[in-house]
Amino acid sequence: MEARIRREKKGELLAAKWKGILQRHKNLEAAAVQAGTMVQPLLGASFMGSFINGVGQEPKLSGALFATKARTLSKPVPGERGVYVFVVDSLSTLPKDYDLKSAKASMEGQYRGRAGNEPFGAKRELAKIKDDRHLFY
Repeated sequence: MEARIRREKKGELLAAKWKGILQRHKNLEAAAVQAGTMVQPLLGASFMGSFINGVGQEPKLSGALFATKARTLSKPVPGERGVYVFVVDSLSTLPKDYDLKSAKASMEGQYRGRAGNEPFGAKRELAKIKDDRHLFY
């Protein structure tokens, strides 16, 4: 739980830093230079899942990608592994035979499973169990 709170606070601080940079630069490349990072192309992001090639599992980024209009500089998006700023070059349309209901059910199942597991990790951290097995064996 502590690591999650630290990650969220760090994300908020970095997002605030990026907001200041984006006020001065309307170009992604210039903003990246100012921030001391570089622009990395992202190919093949899919609405079907939150895993993004080259980035990993980033549900907030995935949602933000599909909520942003093409050729628009995004606001900073705090994620699991960093703060992301992007420009969507183009969007493709779904095939006509694509089943949105099954995609939604699949995504809900993934998040339900994750929601069920995360509280146990927090309980484990709060329990403060001391492992003294080495004293007996």
